Amino acid sequence: MAHTVLTVDTAALLRAHSNDITLSPINSGATKPYPWPRGRSTFQPISEYPFHERRATRPLTNAVVELAVTPAVPAIAEMVTRVTRMMRDHVLEVVWER
Repeated sequence: MAHTVLTVDTAALLRAHSNDITLSPINSGATKPYPWPRGRSTFQPISEYPFHERRATRPLTNAVVELAVTPAVPAIAEMVTRVTRMMRDHVLEVVWER
């Protein structure tokens, strides 16, 4: 199934919302190949996230798997650098690029 991906300027996102960001070591919406346990510690504030422990056993690209901003990012449009339509890992179309 095709999906839309927003590429965001993460430095701008961190500058504006660092106190509202939590990180997860798993894709919280994935249940395959098996559902990892989830709970209150699934998403942790940046200051508490065990990045170095994760890095010791995983590649950099898998040290943080998901980021959430609570309650929202009202100015997300200002931080988006690219919008693409994807099918799995394949880019179907670049919809917009800054």
